[in-house]
Amino acid sequence: MAGQKGSNEIADAAAKDDKVKAWNIVVNRVKNIDGYMSLFQEVYPSVKSKNDLGIQHIANALAHYEDKGYRAVDSPYDRYKEGELTALNFEAKKGMKLFYGKAKCSQCHTGKFQTDGKFYNLAIPPVGPGKEKGLGGKEDFGRELVTKKISDRYKFRTPTLRNVVLTGPWGHNGIFQTLEEVIDHHLNPEESLFNFNFNSFLYLDDEDPGHTVFDMTFVKENMLTSHDLPRVDLNNQEKEYLIEFLYALTDLNPLPREVLIPESVPSGLPVKD
Repeated sequence: MAGQKGSNEIADAAAKDDKVKAWNIVVNRVKNIDGYMSLFQEVYPSVKSKNDLGIQHIANALAHYEDKGYRAVDSPYDRYKEGELTALNFEAKKGMKLFYGKAKCSQCHTGKFQTDGKFYNLAIPPVGPGKEKGLGGKEDFGRELVTKKISDRYKFRTPTLRNVVLTGPWGHNGIFQTLEEVIDHHLNPEESLFNFNFNSFLYLDDEDPGHTVFDMTFVKENMLTSHDLPRVDLNNQEKEYLIEFLYALTDLNPLPREVLIPESVPSGLPVKD
């Protein structure tokens, strides 16, 4: 969200993992815009002057906006859990039984938001540089880039499944174009990874254009020896039931987007940007 290194001062601070500097830049920008200060003082009585404004106020305001504007908890599944037994059709109920049973989805996708918040290696093709270049190539090392632990290589946080049918493409890097592809990968990561066409995503060596630096064999073998997916076998009918349940996690009554988009912002910057 900070942007690419070299594009702005916040991105440069973030690239050096200097969070405090990045936060201070953000706060200084905001507090020097009178329109923003007035709004923060309106909702935070403790902010008496510019010196009182901190990154916590900005972060909480953003979190509140996201919570109210993008929470999706009024799905057919929610209504079913609240006692409206006709909220789910036959296929969705079959899929729900699979989700919480044989398919083992709920081992990670659990709780109100269908995520345990933990990090796993799902052997998803790691195309994309991530936070920085991977060693020996430009594959995305995932959680390892934060913890610096090799045991966290290729691990990513369990995503929520709320409104999942509306949030494609899927995978941490958007590598899957359909939910069927996602499920097939979970069922057989070995086949999915070895059949994946890396040629469409190869990176070139900066010093030798035309020569790829993505060691596909190394990546595949290392991912598959450490992935966290349980062994599950589902037939085509069961996969269809499972997808029907995923559709039932869709909130059909979100806030209309026009309510969430202001006509203007205090900075004077174009809203479309």
